[in-house]
Amino acid sequence: MIQTLLKITRLDPQRVVRTMLRDISWCNTSLTVMWQAIVSESSLAQVVVKNLLLEQPEPSHSDLHQGYSCNHNLAISHAMHTILHLPSSEECVRLFMRKLYRTVLLKIFFILQCSQRGCFNLRDGDTEENMLPVKEIRNAVECMRAIFRHRMGDSLVEDIERQGGWDMLMSLETYHTGVAVLTRALRNTGPLCCAAVFEETVVALIVRQEHEIGTMAVFVELLDCVKVATIMERIGSTSILSFLPSYLQSQNSVLRDLATTSLVKLSAIPTMAVILQDLLPEIMQQLQDADSNIGAKAMTVLHNLLRVTDRQKAVPIALQLPKLLLPFFLNVRPMSIGRHGSCGCGACERVLCSSAHPAGLACKFCSSHHNAWLRAGNLLLGASQAVMLGQPLHMQCPTDACCTMALCAQLAYHRSLL
Repeated sequence: MIQTLLKITRLDPQRVVRTMLRDISWCNTSLTVMWQAIVSESSLAQVVVKNLLLEQPEPSHSDLHQGYSCNHNLAISHAMHTILHLPSSEECVRLFMRKLYRTVLLKIFFILQCSQRGCFNLRDGDTEENMLPVKEIRNAVECMRAIFRHRMGDSLVEDIERQGGWDMLMSLETYHTGVAVLTRALRNTGPLCCAAVFEETVVALIVRQEHEIGTMAVFVELLDCVKVATIMERIGSTSILSFLPSYLQSQNSVLRDLATTSLVKLSAIPTMAVILQDLLPEIMQQLQDADSNIGAKAMTVLHNLLRVTDRQKAVPIALQLPKLLLPFFLNVRPMSIGRHGSCGCGACERVLCSSAHPAGLACKFCSSHHNAWLRAGNLLLGASQAVMLGQPLHMQCPTDACCTMALCAQLAYHRSLL
């Protein structure tokens, strides 16, 4: 029987994979034996895994797709769990790493959602013991452990264990943190693998309509270790604008934080900063976010972008900043006054025309908002410099002068609070 199954798989692997996913309960012991049999040869394992990836359904809990999507995702998860633990799948992991990494992470998240929504319905032949949500989640996480073991060895798997990465993947609340731990470990595979996974991730963010917290976490972590500008040029540099705005406006604070963190890193790359100018209105909104960490990161992004923003866009942004940044100044109270004390408009003007920090910024604060205060002050300075283009006040047109004076007066007022 096994030899017959192998022959059929060689002739038509797609039909065999589809039939096994559709017609046999994934908890059936005989199905596990069948999956093990058809991937016993390395060449067949590659074909089977490739077809499993092609059979990946759209993960959706909409009324239209819910039943099919949940059942089919669980069937594929069980097949992957069986196959990826076999030695014959090692070459598969190397060949399909760029797709496997995101696919398995997405599957873990989807099964976590299934567990939360109560989607684990029994089918004929299934038992409650086999369908326990925790068991299904653990099986999906074990798939990722197998991928890392094949690709990077036991020592890295144990290192992730020590950091709590595997346990974090078991909960919706800590899932994104676990993904970050795994993705930082992924850097050990080298630049080529990271670049391939990053490109796959960006394409997924562009194509997918639903927000994916895991995919966004991968995107953020890999920004530090790939040539972002080169990869984005190949995909289409402006395509990044197609998904970041919606993440910035998400009701989920974790997604907003991930999006803002990605912008901190992207805006530090000159070529990307020029492209990101179109997101200035959305980034300005983040200054008013209830999460102070998001607001602080938004200030860094604005500071980076205003350096390359043309004056036509910079002036209206700069005029809005004093009002938006006021809360960051009012949230601090000094423990002691710097030796310069408060200063008048003339002193502020001299500071605004230079790259130095304002004289009163070197004070000690009793508030945890000290860093946000410094960022807000530096952002005001950067905005003024962007408007003035580094030239004396009298050389600018009245509009520029009014803008600079408004910022100058606001900064003087904030410093007078010291």
